[in-house]
Amino acid sequence: MGNDNIYLRDAGALLSGREHDYLKRLFRCTELAASNKLNIQITLSDEYFSGVNPKIHSSLPNELLKFDNVLIHLHLDYSKKFGDNRYTEKAFMAINNLLHRNVNVNGFCVHPDIVDDFSVFTRLTAHGAYIGVEVLDASVCFGNRFSEISRILEEYEFLDLILDTSHILEMEKWGEPSFDFYVDYFGDKIKEVHISRPGNHYDPKKITEIFSTCHSLFSTNSGGVNMFRKLQLPKNANYVIEGVIPYGKYGDGLLRKETRILKARF
Repeated sequence: MGNDNIYLRDAGALLSGREHDYLKRLFRCTELAASNKLNIQITLSDEYFSGVNPKIHSSLPNELLKFDNVLIHLHLDYSKKFGDNRYTEKAFMAINNLLHRNVNVNGFCVHPDIVDDFSVFTRLTAHGAYIGVEVLDASVCFGNRFSEISRILEEYEFLDLILDTSHILEMEKWGEPSFDFYVDYFGDKIKEVHISRPGNHYDPKKITEIFSTCHSLFSTNSGGVNMFRKLQLPKNANYVIEGVIPYGKYGDGLLRKETRILKARF
């Protein structure tokens, strides 16, 4: 199922009202991905690593086996950093259990500011998946500057790079390099691109839920579509639709449009 290199991120799939249930969001994401012939990127957090919710452990592999290709985005919990510690041991054990269920994981995304020791991620490369560090936005203290990202990749050569259009477009305002500069400089080192536009550009008259976001779909208006069409996209990368998808027909229609404008670039 799905175009091999186009994925839908679970975090962007909103539920009705103020619901934030992990499994319900996963189920909505898998339905949206299937109907648009996309693969899927899921977020794994302590709720999965700790095993406190057995429904997640039983349901997650079955949902992911519906897809030819899966990407994993590791959690954003700053109280639980990855490194030489018991938490990382527990997390990697849970990931290995998932991989042993024959889920085809192509790559892992990690935010550099939640890592104490990048070398521990060599343990995940045995499965053939890439490990990518993501360029972050202005809200963090580390991992959002070209100098920091290039230093990480020089020191840990096994790591690859993940670009985020929203983050890089935002950081340009702070004097950081453009998206096209990253593409030209890192080339084949770029394995994944997260597709969204900075800010909230949704029509408030068409949404049923109240939310704030700094990740909008490009398809919310013509300005966003034109902005996306000007970006230089790296070859042979995986592309993840990461903008928020409002619940209902409005969000479903925007996702279909986002998928079309992304597919048109290939």
